[in-house]
Amino acid sequence: MEDLVQKRSNYADIAKAIAIFLVIVGHVRPDTHDIVAYKSLIYAFHMPLFFIISGMFVYAKREVYSFETWKNFLKKNFLILIIPFIIWGLIYMNFSYENFFIFLFGSRQAFLQVGTLTSLWFLPVLFLARILLEGLFHITDKLKWNLNLTTFIFMFIFWAIGIFLPHHNSETEFGNFWCYDVAFVAAGFMLMGKIIKPLTDKLSEFKLLPLLGLFILFSAAFCYGFSLTKFSEEFVLMCEGRYYLFFILNALNGSFAALVFSVLANRFIGENKFVKYVGMNTMGIYLLHKNMLPDIINFISQFGFTFGFQSYPIMSSIIALFLSCIGVFVIKKTVPEIIGAKRS
Repeated sequence: MEDLVQKRSNYADIAKAIAIFLVIVGHVRPDTHDIVAYKSLIYAFHMPLFFIISGMFVYAKREVYSFETWKNFLKKNFLILIIPFIIWGLIYMNFSYENFFIFLFGSRQAFLQVGTLTSLWFLPVLFLARILLEGLFHITDKLKWNLNLTTFIFMFIFWAIGIFLPHHNSETEFGNFWCYDVAFVAAGFMLMGKIIKPLTDKLSEFKLLPLLGLFILFSAAFCYGFSLTKFSEEFVLMCEGRYYLFFILNALNGSFAALVFSVLANRFIGENKFVKYVGMNTMGIYLLHKNMLPDIINFISQFGFTFGFQSYPIMSSIIALFLSCIGVFVIKKTVPEIIGAKRS
């Protein structure tokens, strides 16, 4: 049985396209207080949204659990996550053998020290989170536990472990290996995705007004929770700060709002080819876009264009998205392995 991907849902591709666009917007770095606040709003839920969607399509049961199935599982995930992690780390870092071994530690501080992309944290975290889920489902199957109840309970257990593990994220510390504290939190969100998948599938049967009502409800709850805490932009999945409960609630409300919006969008745009392409290629876009943004902004500025608060991140992000899609297309035709894709 295949382990990672079940039948795709179009609304999930739309949600992933929204999420990756928000990631790009969040990486625009003009130094104004308003835009930093704008980014903080995005950072409160966009990465949890990715993990929730990922969890929707993880199989919870295999026909047989064995050494061979575990070997295949680890090999597959190593190829699609860790190999791109190493390759893109090498591409972006200030290379030396010392820097390479520091990079392999996989913490944000390690990435900063060697000059590579700090956003690469996502790849080893997803790798570890998938191992946590695979292990949980294996134990659940072996002990004949109720799958739904176990999933629900361990969602909270994983969140609690991730939140209360020491984070070591100060300037004088070096973080945790492969951000394993973050991986537990990510695994909790993936289990949430597994829980809500049947419910989100049924949303397509709702009439327009109830869907709008749900979107407004989750959006209002998210905005209210965010207004109470005003997380810094570094509060992504690192679980820093005093507001652990609000972190989880804001991430869930923001993600639920995005998923409902995606169902609404699916009703109007259907299988839009470009949106579907973006949703199906978020890994490549994630790896390519960040270093494009400064050059895009500088290039446009040479023509005398200026950006206001709303247009500055949006315009540059749209351009980065299109250029990243072109880059992904070329890479998939030549060396798809470096973005975790298969040869066609």
